[in-house]
Amino acid sequence: MSRDRDEELADDLRYKGNDMAPMETVRRARHAFEERRWKDSRRLFEVMERQLKDHPYIANDEYSIADIALWCWVAGHEWSGVSVDGLPGVKRWLDLVGSRAAVQKGRAVPPPPTPEERAKSVESAKKMLA
Repeated sequence: MSRDRDEELADDLRYKGNDMAPMETVRRARHAFEERRWKDSRRLFEVMERQLKDHPYIANDEYSIADIALWCWVAGHEWSGVSVDGLPGVKRWLDLVGSRAAVQKGRAVPPPPTPEERAKSVESAKKMLA
């Protein structure tokens, strides 16, 4: 009977050493990496804020490819967990670019999610990234 228990204990220890510990190490490293990415993203939003506090668009006063290229990434800030609170220029720019007819047309493919679907998606992403 003792031998069976010892074998079971050895199996449990192998599981811990071979499966659990490395996976936990990866999870912790991923969390640290994600936290750094969030901070880096916020810092980049703050750089944008400095530009947008004096100009309506990224490249000064005219809508350009810079706005087109950046808007889709910044517009997903909620999903990625990066706040734009305290960045009035970025918020204004998101609304300004997002209200353009071409942007609205592009966002309609596929159809935009309902507010409930969007909230569910945001919560799912937060749990996934936690």
